[in-house]
Amino acid sequence: MASESSVRVLLVADAPVDRIDAVLDAETTFSVRRCGFDAVDAHLADVDCLVLTDARSLSGAARGIPTVLCTDSSAAAARPQRYDAFAPADVPSTLPAQIRWATRRNDTADRRRIAKLHEGAATLIAARSAEELYESTVDIASRVLAFDTCYVGVVTDDPNSTGTERGTADGGTHTDGEEWVVPTAIQPASAYVAELPVSHGVAGETYRTGESLLIGDLQANPVAEPSDPDYRSGISLTLGDGAVFQAISTQVNAFDETDLHLAELLVTYATETLSRIRSEEALRQRREEIARLHEATTELVGCADEDELYRRAIETAENVLSFDSCYVRMVEDGQFVVRAETNRSSPWTLGSIPVGHGITGKTLSEGRSFLIEDVQRDTRADPVDNGFRAALSIPMGDAGVFQALSATPAAFDERDLEFAEILVSYVRTTRSRIRSERALRTRERELTAERDRLGALFENVPDAAVAYEFVDGEPIVRRVNSAFEEVFGYDADTIVGENVDEYIVADGDDGDDPSSAPRLNRQLQDGESLRRECRRLTADGPREFLLHVVPLAIGETNVAGFAIYTDITERTLREKRLARQNEQLEEFAHIVSHDLRNPLSVAVGHLSLARETGSEESFEAVERSLDRMDDLIDDLLSLARAGRTVEERTPLDATEVATRAWAGVDTADATIRREGSIPVDADESRLRELFENLFRNAIEHGGETVSVTVGPVDDGFFVADDGPGVAEADRERVFERGFSTGGDGIGVGLHIVRTIAEAHDWSVTVCDSPEGGACFHFVTDETTDPADAEAVELSDDSFPTLGNASKEE
Repeated sequence: MASESSVRVLLVADAPVDRIDAVLDAETTFSVRRCGFDAVDAHLADVDCLVLTDARSLSGAARGIPTVLCTDSSAAAARPQRYDAFAPADVPSTLPAQIRWATRRNDTADRRRIAKLHEGAATLIAARSAEELYESTVDIASRVLAFDTCYVGVVTDDPNSTGTERGTADGGTHTDGEEWVVPTAIQPASAYVAELPVSHGVAGETYRTGESLLIGDLQANPVAEPSDPDYRSGISLTLGDGAVFQAISTQVNAFDETDLHLAELLVTYATETLSRIRSEEALRQRREEIARLHEATTELVGCADEDELYRRAIETAENVLSFDSCYVRMVEDGQFVVRAETNRSSPWTLGSIPVGHGITGKTLSEGRSFLIEDVQRDTRADPVDNGFRAALSIPMGDAGVFQALSATPAAFDERDLEFAEILVSYVRTTRSRIRSERALRTRERELTAERDRLGALFENVPDAAVAYEFVDGEPIVRRVNSAFEEVFGYDADTIVGENVDEYIVADGDDGDDPSSAPRLNRQLQDGESLRRECRRLTADGPREFLLHVVPLAIGETNVAGFAIYTDITERTLREKRLARQNEQLEEFAHIVSHDLRNPLSVAVGHLSLARETGSEESFEAVERSLDRMDDLIDDLLSLARAGRTVEERTPLDATEVATRAWAGVDTADATIRREGSIPVDADESRLRELFENLFRNAIEHGGETVSVTVGPVDDGFFVADDGPGVAEADRERVFERGFSTGGDGIGVGLHIVRTIAEAHDWSVTVCDSPEGGACFHFVTDETTDPADAEAVELSDDSFPTLGNASKEE
C-alpha cells in the first residue's frame, strides 16, 4: 500500500486535460505519469492509483489497481460500482482527496458505500439553494454513510436569522456581535444539537482552524462541549467558508479514518455545490438590483431639461443605490459648480472648486471613474472638507462629474461603483438627447425662417421652381412658377396636384444613383437640404439641371419644401465638347510627336545613306517611310474630322447611310445584310464615316469574304460580322487610340467610331454576334444615359430579325 507522502498516479487520457494536469502537478506528494487508453497495460508497473478521464473498460491487470474516474457526473452515475472514487471533471480540485481515499481502502464494503455516495452526489450537486444542499448533505450522511446523528451548522452573528429555535449549550443567551454556530439541517430531526459560539466547542474549533477533526471520546476532549452528555464521539469538518458539518455517535470511537474520508468526500461535493449556488444567487441578486435600477430610471430618461435630469439622478442615487450624500458638478467658467445635490443633511458643505482640483479634476481630465476608500490617505485626492472619507467619482461626459461621498472609510465597493456607472450612463444618454433636441428646435426655427424667405422669393425666382409636399411617400406638386412652365413645358393646371416624378423623371431611374429621384426623395423625407446635378425630362426631351431642394421641416416623414431647377444643359454640352477637344489635341500631339516622328527619322537616315552610297534599297526605304507617313496623315485627318462636335442633326435612316458608306469602301468579296429602317437624328457625313470605319475594321480582321449585318434594336442599332470577334479581355481597350490587333495603321479606326458616337451623345459597346464575330451595339435612345449603357449579347431574342433578311452584294 502506498503511503500518503508518496502516491504513484497514472493519468489515462487520450486528449489534453490541462485543468486535471494542473491539480495533480500542484500536489507535491504525488508522482504522476501519463498515457493513453491504448497503452495502459504497458504502464501498470509501480502504479498506486489510476485516474481515468473516460468511463472505459480496462484489462484484468488494471482492474486490480485502485481507480478514480474524473469525468462528467452523468458518466459516473451510469456504473459507479466500477470505480473506487469519482471526481467531477468541472471541479478537479476534489481529485487529490479521491486519490488518497482510493489508495487507502479498497474492500468490497467500502466500494459499495463509495458507489452509493457517488449516486447520492448527483442529487446533492443538483441542489438549487443552500438550505436544500444542507438537507441533502445530512440525508446522504445518514442514509448512505450510516451516521447515527449528523447536522450542518451555519455560522452567523444573528442566530434568529436562520429561522431555528434551539437552545444554547449552557442554556444562556446570545451576546450581540458574537458569531454562533447554529444548527440548520439535522438527521434525525428529533436529535438535539445546541447553538454554540465559535469560541467554544469542536464546531467552533473546526470553523476557526479549518481542520478536519476525528474525536474518539468527546468527554475526554478538552475542547468539546457536547450538547448531550450521551454524545461520545464525532467527526467535524468545515463546509465552505461559513458552515460546519458534524457526525455524532453515542458510542466511543464509533468513527474511523474511513468514515472521516467518506465524510470529507461528501463535504467536498457539498462545498463545491455551495460555491456554485452562491455564485448563482449573487448573479441573480445582481440582475434583480440592475432591474430595479433600470425601472427607477424610467422617469429620469423622460426629463425635458438638464436641471430636472440632475435632480432626478440624485434622487435615484439616494433611493435606489442608498447613497447618503451625492452631487452633480458641472464645469462653468473654469470652475466645478454644484448643479444638483442630495436632499439629506450632510456634515459638510461643498462649494465651487477649480477644474483641475483633486480627484474631481482627475475624473474629468482622465475620463475614468475612481473608487477612493479613504480620501484622507489617498495621494490622488485633495478633499475640501475633512468630514468625508470615502468617495466615488464618475465622469459625466466632457463637462461634468457625479460623486458620492461618505463619512465612513471604505463605505463603497466595486458593486457600488458599477451601479453608479450604470446610473450615470443613463444621465449621459439623456443629457445628449436633451441637447440634441434643443439644437434641433433651434435648427427648426432657422429652417422656418428660411422657408418663409424662400416662399417670398418663389414667385420671382428666375429659375424653374416647384413647391411640393410628400403624400404617402410621393412628391405632390402644390405650386409652380412661370419659369417652370416655360422650361418644362407643363402649365400649372396640368401638373399641380400630380406626382412631379411622373412628368419629369425618366422610366427606370436608378435608385442607387445619388441624383436619382427615389434616392433624393428618401433624403428629402428625412429633412435634408440637397444640391445635386441631375438629368430630368421636359416636354421637349431630357435636359441637365442643377437641382436645389430645401425642405420645410427636419425629421418628419411627410415634409414639404421647394425645388429649384437651374438649366445647365448648354454648360454641360460645352464641358463635354471642351473635354473632347482637349482629348483630341492630346491625341494629335502624340501622333505628331511619336507616330510621325518614327518614319520621318527612318526616311532622313536612309536619305543620308542614299546620298553617300546611291543604294537603291535606301531610296526604297525612304519611299516606304513616306508612304507610312502619308497613311498616318490620312488617319490623323480622319481623327480630326471625327473629333469635331456635332453642330446640327437631321432625321436620317441609318440603314441608308450604311448602304452609301458600304459603296465607298473597298469591300472585295464581303457582303452586307440590312435588317430594316433605323431612324436617328445625326450628322450624315459623320455617321457615314462611322460606318466606313466599322466596315474597314470588319474586312481587315474578318477577311475579304466577311459578312456584315446592320439592323435596329429597341434602344438604337447594331453592326455585326461573322469574323473572329473581339476577345472579352480586349473589349474595353478596343476603342482606345493606338490599340490594334493587326495591320499597319495607328489604331484609330474604332477610336474614331466611339468619338463620333459620343459626339452624338450615343454610347457604343462590343459583344459577341451569334456567328461568333464582333457586334457593335449603339445606344441612341436619348432617355438612356450613355454612362449607364451596358453591352448586350447578340441573340435572336435581342435582334429578332437576325437571319431573316436577304443578303446583298
